[in-house]
This record gives sequence, C-alpha cells and structure tokens, in this order.
Amino acid sequence: MKISIERGALLKAMSRAQSVVERRNTIPILANVLIEAGEETVQFRATDLDIEVVDKAPAMVERVGTTTVAATTLHEIVRKLPDGVLVSLTADSTAGRLTVEAGRSNFSLATLPREDFPVMASSEYSSNFSTAASVMRRLFDKAKFAISTEETRYYLNGVYMHVADAATGGQSLCCVATDGHRLARIDADVPEGAETMPGVIVPRKTVGELHKLLENENTEIAVSVSETKVRFATPEITLTSKVIDGTFPDYSQVIPQGNTRRLEVDASEFSKAVDRVATVSSERAPAVKLQLTGDRLLLSVNAPDSGSAEEELSVAYVDEKLEIGFNAKYLSEMANQVDRGNAVFMFNSASDPTLMRESNDQSAIYVVMPMRVWSVPAFYPKCLILVWTMLALTSLVIGQFRSHAATRLALDGRPVAIYGANGSGKTNLLEAVSLFSPGRGMRRASAEDMARRAHGTGWKLSGILSTGGSQHEVETWSEAGAARQVRIGGKAASQIDLGRIARIVWLVPAMDRLWLKGAEGRRRFLDRMVLSFQPCHAERSLTYEKARQERNRLLKNQVRDAAWYDALETQMAEAGHVIHIARQQTLETLRRAQTEAETAFPVAELDLIQTEGAMPDSAADLRSALAESRVRDMAAGRTLVGPHRADMYCVYTAKSVPAKECSTGEQKALLISLILANARALARDSGLSPIMLLDEVAAHLDAQHRAALYEDICALGAQAWMTGTGPELFDDLQDRAQRFEVREQSDDSQVEEKSWHPIA
Repeated sequence: MKISIERGALLKAMSRAQSVVERRNTIPILANVLIEAGEETVQFRATDLDIEVVDKAPAMVERVGTTTVAATTLHEIVRKLPDGVLVSLTADSTAGRLTVEAGRSNFSLATLPREDFPVMASSEYSSNFSTAASVMRRLFDKAKFAISTEETRYYLNGVYMHVADAATGGQSLCCVATDGHRLARIDADVPEGAETMPGVIVPRKTVGELHKLLENENTEIAVSVSETKVRFATPEITLTSKVIDGTFPDYSQVIPQGNTRRLEVDASEFSKAVDRVATVSSERAPAVKLQLTGDRLLLSVNAPDSGSAEEELSVAYVDEKLEIGFNAKYLSEMANQVDRGNAVFMFNSASDPTLMRESNDQSAIYVVMPMRVWSVPAFYPKCLILVWTMLALTSLVIGQFRSHAATRLALDGRPVAIYGANGSGKTNLLEAVSLFSPGRGMRRASAEDMARRAHGTGWKLSGILSTGGSQHEVETWSEAGAARQVRIGGKAASQIDLGRIARIVWLVPAMDRLWLKGAEGRRRFLDRMVLSFQPCHAERSLTYEKARQERNRLLKNQVRDAAWYDALETQMAEAGHVIHIARQQTLETLRRAQTEAETAFPVAELDLIQTEGAMPDSAADLRSALAESRVRDMAAGRTLVGPHRADMYCVYTAKSVPAKECSTGEQKALLISLILANARALARDSGLSPIMLLDEVAAHLDAQHRAALYEDICALGAQAWMTGTGPELFDDLQDRAQRFEVREQSDDSQVEEKSWHPIA
C-alpha cells in the first residue's frame, strides 16, 4: 500500500480514529487504526468493539492495500506536521512497517496484520431514515448534559432515542437523558421511516463521537436502528455503535404536570448570575437558594467555611412568595441549553420537581430536583443548610412488634435521635424501620421471633415513605409466625418492590468485629451495600444459593450424572458472574465516594478477593471452572469455587494497615466511613439520601468524631435514626433532629417525643 494525502484531511480522519480506540486494553490490535486504500479513496477504520467509526478521505493512491498502525502515534505525528504538507504512507507487509514521509520528516512505525483487526458484525436494521444533521445534533447536544456517569445504573449512561407521543399531539422523535437529579427531553418531527423504530439507549461515548460527526449541520445523516445497534452515516463517515442492553425507566412519571408558578428570566443572565454567586459555595454542596417575590429574584449562597453571596435579577413572576434551593451546577447547565428565548421555570413547591422550557420553543423540556432548604436558629453558626431532597419515613405505626404493643411516630424528615435505658426498646424501633427494605432486617430474625413478647398473634408495621415528592403507603406484617407479607399503596407487593422505592443502610454493634470474624459476615455486609444500589441483587443471590445448595447435595450424595450438574452450574455461572461484577462495581463506587468527600473519618481501601484461587473472568469461565472442579468438590462435599468464596479486604489507607490489625476505635471509624460513603453514593446516584440506621453509634465515638458524624449526616440530608442511652449524646445536633425518649413500662415500650432546649 502506498498513498499520498493532504495533512489536514489525514489529521481529521486520525482525530476521529484515535478518540475511538482504547489506549489501555489487553488486545493490542484495538489500539490500531485499519487503513484501507482503494482506487481513489482511503478508508480509516477504528473500533473498541462497542463503537466502530469508518472515515473516507480523498487521496492519491499509487498502490492499493491495507495495514494497521497505532492510531494515537500516527495522530500525534500528523498533528505536529506543518499545515498544507503532503503526507506519504507506505506499508511494507513483509517487514511489518509503515513509513510516514512529509517534507524532510520520516517515520517508521510498527504494524499488525490486517487479519487481526476486528470488524463489527453486520446487523439487520429494522428502521432506516434520514434527517438533517442539524436536527440530530440538536437532539443529542441538548440532552447529553444530563447523562449519568454512575456505572451502577448503567441504563442511564446514555441518551434514550425513541418515538413517543408529543405534548402538542401526534408523535415525535425524542432524545432523553437523566441522572436521577435532572432530566432533559428534546423532541423533533418524526422522519419518514422512523415511526416504528425500537427505542435504544445510545452510550455516552457514542454521543460524544456523534457530535464530531455532525460538525457540518447542512448535510443529511442516514440513521439505522436495530435492537442491538445504531448506525449514523454521512457520505464521508459511518459511525456504528452497540446500544446499552437495558431498560430505560419510565421518565414520564417524573415530568411534573401540575406546576403553576411561572418564572420567566433571561437565560444567559440567569446562568451567569448563578455561576457568580456559586463561587463561594462548597464543593460538597454547590447549592444556591432562589427567593422569588414579585418581579424580583434573589440568588444567594451561604457557605460557613468560605463566605456568602447574593445577586438580584429582574424577572417576570406574579405568584406567591417562594424559596427553593438547587444544585448550582445543575441550574447553570440547564439554563445554558436555552438558545431560542428566555428560560421559563414552572414551580409547584420547594420540595417538588421543577420544570423548565424555552419561552419560544415547546419541543425541549428540562426537569431538575430541588434541594431542601432548612433554616436553623441564629445562634447556630450555619444559618442555612441545603441538602438533597430526601427519602424519609413521615409516619410509622407499630403493632405487637417486639416490645412495642402500639407505637405511633409522626416524623418531619429530620434525623431521629432515640434515647433511653438499655432494654427499653430503642433498637426495636430501628429494626422496624429496617423492615421497610428487602430481607430479614438488621437483626436477621425470623418473622416469628419479631412478635411481641408473650404474644403469638403476629405483628404489623405501616408507614408513609416520602421519596422526593412522591409518597408510598407501605405495610408489612406476619400472621402468627407465617412468612412476612408486603403491601405498597394497598396492593400486594414483593420485598424486591420495597428495594425499588426505599434505600436503607445500617450499622449495628454486632458489626464492630466485622474485620476480625470470618469472610461470611463481610460478604453479607458488602451484599447489603450492593442491594442498596441494585435491588435485584437479592434475587440473583437467591438463585445462586439455591443452585449451589442443590449442587452441594449432589456432591455429598456422590451423584455423578453430568446432566444434573450442567443445569445447576449454568444457573450458578450466570447468576454468580453478575453477583461478582455487582460487588466490584459497588466497591469502586464506595472508593470514589470516600475520596471525593471531606470528612473526619478515614478512607478505607477496599478490594474483593477470593479465599481460595481466583474468580473466573466470565460466566462461561465460571461454568467451566465448576465443571472442572467436580471431582475435587465431591471429595470436599461442597462447592469450592464461585462468589460465595469471596471476601472484602480492607486497609486503613492513611496508615497502610489492614483493618483487622487496627485498633477497636479505628475499626469502628472505618465502618462509619463506609456507611457514610454508601449513603453519599446513593444520594448522588438517585438524588435521594437514604434512610440510615445507626444503633448505639454515638456512645463509641469521642466528642470530635460524634460532632463530625452529625455534620456529615446533616450535609447529606439523611433521615438518620440513631440510638443512645442519654439525650446528651445528641446535643451537637441541637434542633436539627427530632428526639424521642423510650421507656419500658409494664412490659411495654412507651415512646414520647421530646423537644430540644439550648443551654443558656
């Protein structure tokens, strides 16, 4: 192969290629670009196995042929060449080299065989249509800012392209993105041929590459869609991508329909003002407060550590006074999407989702979740706290549960401080709350054991769960030792359904020796955190355990029928691999949540290890490993490979000391750090801070760390339920918490709400 090509054309092609290839991978050929010289044009092809870009460029072809060369290296060479120079590429397949000549510059680069280069499998596209590049660019560019970066909710890591009902009637081609905090939906007329296209989630990386493809807005772009792939093509470039294999949530449920308070403001001035006042906000909570009165909008930030800021804007607003808080970054990014007029915000209340449109364009809808504003007394150094809209129990009714015959609590979303003598029934309240999530609760007790002492008539819990503007009436009960049942909104539901509306994390004294005991306890601790991110983890774990127990039964009985093992091992491999990946993803999420936070609690370096051997890399490898280990497993009478052999290894990062070798206080601090990281990650992931259950946590902390814990909880905006023996343990919370005293009276727990009085 020998070609000559103008430097500008080659640089443009190589820029697209090198942005697709993965620099760090275990397959060397994926770092290369495939150069194919035809009679009159040259084609550059790059792929990372999920995306493939093919770029055609004009060139003088002296000798046709193909070769592959490192994309990043060739791109850097061409980028550094002078403008307008003619570049000659000559491939010698025998020597495995590509010569690059330009003026007096000469380079010789190593190549790899063309036969090693993977080509994305062809696909039958069920829908094919064409539209202006400007239309497609607008759809994706205006939505992409809301794409989630959280790997645990992979189905939000892209833009959902589909056909849906338009607000103005008929149908529209829609692009939607959301990260749980904000949402963007952009509509366009449905092109001919797109009416029956399947909805697909276009990955974030593909969206970025598509932006480059659509530089020339005057060209036509051909779009082809199947259930597994999407292709965008112009006369010069073809971009093919796999789509995300997942179900995009029903986003229509979070688009508010009843917001009536209307604010119209110049979008550019608004965005700049938000950015200015947010300069003094903290990185942990970049919050801005909006105060609306008549035609006046006051933007303010109050960050005790760095200062305060205010700015006033003239706006069009005629409704009653409103105070509402938002993440400043989200507000600014959303306002920056407006390019056809003013921004029109539609509010309902300070805790409900806010909707934004462009005044001259109804085809774009944006939704953002507010942050809750709490005012606190003047004597407290922080005069304003802004936190995420929270997940909270606003009502709890307990009947015949443990030591509580009949207890009713009315809750306002603040942290809950519970104090009383040992044995009075404080922990029983926390256990009751834990049963609003899947599983056997924080004590892992049977339904029968939860019934009130000396009573065998069963028990019942009911409550109202507030989840960012929505309320769910939840009931769970057991009749005379029968299995636990669940109702949500008056309809029978599963425990997994509880996990979809509630995220509850806990720390109990029994966990204090977590780092000293066996791997099973650490696996259970980790799986609770995985479950908080992925409710379906419980179902996968149950599938795996049932199959493993049945396989162990066959092993103990010396059964040698391969067909029986094959069926069970297939189930174990499929579920086990997903369990392993979910655990790894959760650990990575916790690492990031710890390192990004400013807290008094130590960072824990976490790793997932196997107590014996290594975990196979794929479901197929795990299935093979199980099959190969049958003889050894039969001798042992149990399964010796799989995720049930995993352990969570923890190191106190600052001291490089394994957790099991740390002091008792350090081990407790590491546990608190992980629980807080779990809560932070959930708040960032879903927009709702989880409910936290912290049993007797305050008593084991010194005054400094106790105050730091309360600050972290309040910064999260979490409804944390905490127990202690006396009210003084919660003095640092002041009136930021509801307080309840629990006393035992005639074999029954009595709960009374108490108010906080500042010390004179």
